[in-house]
Amino acid sequence: MNGRLRGQHSIKLFVSTEMKTRLAALAAELDRPLAEVCRTLMAMGLPILEGAEAARRSGVEFILNEDPDAPPSASTGGPTSVPRP
Repeated sequence: MNGRLRGQHSIKLFVSTEMKTRLAALAAELDRPLAEVCRTLMAMGLPILEGAEAARRSGVEFILNEDPDAPPSASTGGPTSVPRP
């Protein structure tokens, strides 16, 4: 068994009753096991969350690297570039 214990790579995950009901309904609709639906959702969602976190970090870095004494301009996305209602 490659030196690994069975279940070493498993995750015990607690979800709300509503989420489990939705997941079970989706699994039934797709005629797939619930575990497969959960694995697929995690596989699809992980890159999205990683991208969102990378975008958040780059946004924070952009803000922290801005010159606080520079006047706002349209090119830097300052307040003057956004029309107010």
